[in-house]
Amino acid sequence: MSFTGGSSDQSSPHTSGFGMTPGYSALTPGQFGFDSLSDSLMNASSNEPEGVVNEFQFNTIPFEEESKADISKLDLKPGGSQPGGPPRSGPGTTSRPPNDLSLHGMNRIPHILPHDKVFNVQVGCQMFSLSGASISSDAPSYFSAYFGKQLQEGRGQSEPIRALHIDRDPEIFRDIVRHLQGYYVPIRSPEHFAYLFADAQLFQLPKLISRLFESEIFMAIGSRSFQIPRDLFSAPGDSPNYFTIGFAVFFSSPDEVFPGLKREGLLRPPSITPPEVTNRSGDIFSELLHLLRGYPVEIRNETHRAALLRDCRYYHLRGLEQKLICHKISYNSSREREEIMLRIEDIKPSGLNFALDSSDKMLGFVTYARPFNDDTGRELILEISNEHVIVSSVTLTATFKEDTKKRVAAIAKLIFGKLSSANGTTPRKLTPSLVGQLYNPTLEPTLRVIVDDDTDVVLDGRTWGAPPSEHMHLEFENPMQGPRPLKRRRTSLDGPGTADTWTIKKGLWKLQILEFPDNKVELMMKAIKLDALSGENGRNQARTFLP
Repeated sequence: MSFTGGSSDQSSPHTSGFGMTPGYSALTPGQFGFDSLSDSLMNASSNEPEGVVNEFQFNTIPFEEESKADISKLDLKPGGSQPGGPPRSGPGTTSRPPNDLSLHGMNRIPHILPHDKVFNVQVGCQMFSLSGASISSDAPSYFSAYFGKQLQEGRGQSEPIRALHIDRDPEIFRDIVRHLQGYYVPIRSPEHFAYLFADAQLFQLPKLISRLFESEIFMAIGSRSFQIPRDLFSAPGDSPNYFTIGFAVFFSSPDEVFPGLKREGLLRPPSITPPEVTNRSGDIFSELLHLLRGYPVEIRNETHRAALLRDCRYYHLRGLEQKLICHKISYNSSREREEIMLRIEDIKPSGLNFALDSSDKMLGFVTYARPFNDDTGRELILEISNEHVIVSSVTLTATFKEDTKKRVAAIAKLIFGKLSSANGTTPRKLTPSLVGQLYNPTLEPTLRVIVDDDTDVVLDGRTWGAPPSEHMHLEFENPMQGPRPLKRRRTSLDGPGTADTWTIKKGLWKLQILEFPDNKVELMMKAIKLDALSGENGRNQARTFLP
C-alpha cells in the first residue's frame, strides 16, 4: 500500500502555523503554572529517606532531549523502607523489584517509535499530531512503518520528519487518533462501524481491527439501526446465524485486509456498504431481540406469529423458532404421560422418536421433542388441516394430499427406520407394514385410521351422534392376536350424514405403532378430534353469502 508523503522540499508542517516545534518535550507542572503545587509536593517529599524517589518526583522528571534523565541510575529500593529509617506505610508502599519501570503501565507500550517524539499526519484539510507512544500502542501499522523508515534514514536529527498526507475522512481519523491515545471509541451507527473498519484495515491497526471484530454487531434492519451483543445468541440453536456468519464474512477476517484484494499499490480501500437488511421489518426484529433477552412478547394473532417465525428462519435463529411455534403441552392423567400438540408443518425430523408401551394394546407411540428446547420426548398429537386428509368410512384408511402426503411419508420412513435400528435389541425381528402390506417408501402412504368412542367428531357442522353401536369403531384385543373385526361397521351409506369418504377439514391425531402375530408392525392414526365434511352438501352448508 502506498500513500503520498510530503517531500523534503515542501514546507515542514512543524512551521505551517499549527504551533508545533521540531523538538518535543514532556510538559511539567511548572509549564502549566503549577510551580507552587510542585514546590509544595517536592517539599513534602523531603522527609523521604535518602535514595528513595518520591512517585511524584519520578513522574515529573523532564524528558527534554537536551537533558534526558538517566532513570536507570536511580536507586529504587526493593523494600518498603530504608535501613535505619522509618517504615513507609499507606497506599503505594508495596515492594517493587529493582529497575521496575512499570509505573503507569509504560512497559505495556512497545518502543517501536520514540515515545517522546511527535509525528504529524495530515488527513484531508486537518493536521493531527501523534506521539510515538500513541503510534506504538497499536503497531506494527502503516504509521509506524512510514515514520520508522524516516528515522532509520537519519531524519529527525539534521532535518525534520516529513508529515504523512492521507486523503481520507478527518472525522473518522479523529476516532482513530482517540483510539491510539488510549480512549474507548464508541460505535455510533452501522455506517460509522463500516467506515472505521475500512480505515482500520487500510492503516493496519491490529488492536483496533481485533476490537471491531469482537465488538457488538451493528446492523441496519428496515429503517432502524441495531447494536446486537454477540452473547445474545448463546442459547442452543441460535448460533451460527445470519449475523455471526454473514457479518464476519462481510468484513473478511482479522488476518486479511480484504478478501481477494492485493495490497500492493492500494491507495484506498474499496467502498464498503454498511451492513443492512432492507427487506425485513425492524419492528419484528426488535421483538425477536426482546425474546432473545429473555423477556416475553405478546403474540397478538397468528399473522403476528407467522411474521416472527418467518424472520426467525430468515436469520437462522433455530432455537428461538422452536419456542415460537404454536404448540400446547399438557399432562394426560388417565394415561399418566405428557402430550405435546403441534401442526404437521412445524414437525422437525430430529425431534421424532417412538416409545414402547407395554401397558397398552400397542407396541408403542410416536413422541416428539422440540429441537434445542426439550430434553425428553412427549406423546405427539398431530394437527392436520386444509382438507389434506381423506378418510374412507368403509375401509377406515386415510390418504393424503399435497404437502401433507410428503410429510406423512417422511414421518413413516423415519419411524420405521428407528424400528429397524431397534431390531438388534429385540428378541424378534419386526417387519414394517402399512394397511397389512409390507412398507414400501416409494409408494404413497396410506395409513389405517382408528376411530373409537373417545373420538370427538363434528360432521357437516353437527356433532356426529349416531348410536354407539353404529359408530365406526376399530378396537383390538391382545395385539399379539391381531386385529378384531369392527364391532359394527356401516355397510349401508344411505342414511343421512354418511358418505363413502370424509374430508377432514381439521383433525387431531396420535400416531401409534401396533404389532401383529406375524411380527408385522403397522403405523396407524388414532383420531382424537375431527371436523369433517361428508361431501358437497356438507361443504355447501358451511358456505355463507357475501356481505
